Amino acid sequence: MVTIIYLGGLASLVWSWWRARRAESDQESCWTLGITLVVSDLISPRTATTDYELMLVPPLALFAALDRTPRWGRVALIALMLISLIGLWWLHIATVQGNWEQAVMYLPWPLALGLVWVLARAWLLEEATRMGVLP
Repeated sequence: MVTIIYLGGLASLVWSWWRARRAESDQESCWTLGITLVVSDLISPRTATTDYELMLVPPLALFAALDRTPRWGRVALIALMLISLIGLWWLHIATVQGNWEQAVMYLPWPLALGLVWVLARAWLLEEATRMGVLP
């Protein structure tokens, strides 16, 4: 299962880098940066979830886009923050042994963020262009 995740992550990196190389605007490069940060944290060997500091960049872009979205954006933003906060802390408390977090902690955040980043790609690029964040 882990091998499938690694190979899928590497394939998505190659595909996104290829698209960014051929793109005529900076939009594709910005999205590729986000997917690179997520996948690199997913496929590299982990020692702790404290190594995820670079993975804070993609959620900031997602949170900013949700915050700018009228009607449902802030509700979705708060729900997403609560789900990740409660879910990740629950998983940590349920699996911690002594002072050590378990390897199961290394997968949920990058997998969920990568999935959201891929599924919301068109919306994120459209929102960033509309707000003038991207040219």
